[in-house]
Amino acid sequence: MSQKTAAYISYLFYPGLIPTYLLAVLYFVAPYLVSIEGYPTVAKLLLLFFVLLYTFIFPSLMVYWLYKRGQIKSLTMEEPKERRIPYLITVVSSGFLAYFFAQKSSMLLPSALIIGLITLVIALVAVINLKWKISAHSAAIGGVIGAFFTLRIHYDESLLSVPFFTALFIGGLVLSARLKLNAHTPLQIAAGFLLGLFISIFGVFYI
Repeated sequence: MSQKTAAYISYLFYPGLIPTYLLAVLYFVAPYLVSIEGYPTVAKLLLLFFVLLYTFIFPSLMVYWLYKRGQIKSLTMEEPKERRIPYLITVVSSGFLAYFFAQKSSMLLPSALIIGLITLVIALVAVINLKWKISAHSAAIGGVIGAFFTLRIHYDESLLSVPFFTALFIGGLVLSARLKLNAHTPLQIAAGFLLGLFISIFGVFYI
């Protein structure tokens, strides 16, 4: 894997995009698992737009604003201390979306729970980063793998087999890319992956 390919993989599977990817698969592959099987396609796309807006677009715009003000040195935020405010913004934005979904409709409670779990992972990554650098990319993809695995087993839903194995393959690419870019040590990547994996496995059981 070249440095350029590793960078593209890191951008394509940026942690802020993972919630949208995960819910998009659930909405269109196994919508009954998240209680929106009766929603038309337009409604599902609108929900995904809100997810993208609050988990990626808003936080990214704030990171860019901080960069332009000189409060962070680079958009990649390689220094852990540079990630503190962006993490806080992401937690608040994602947490608000989870609360909004939960209050909006009982049918959106599973989506709210998933977003809430993602918010919890982000918050824990942020706290850990105060003392030790941990991989957010690994935590995000670990959460996806754990979610697909748990839902596949818990509901015996064969339609999630392909997404699960696809997530495993993508997970391998993402972890390899982070190592290739020297963004994290193997221990930091493993810690992030296990954090996301275990929180999603235990949390998704409540859906």
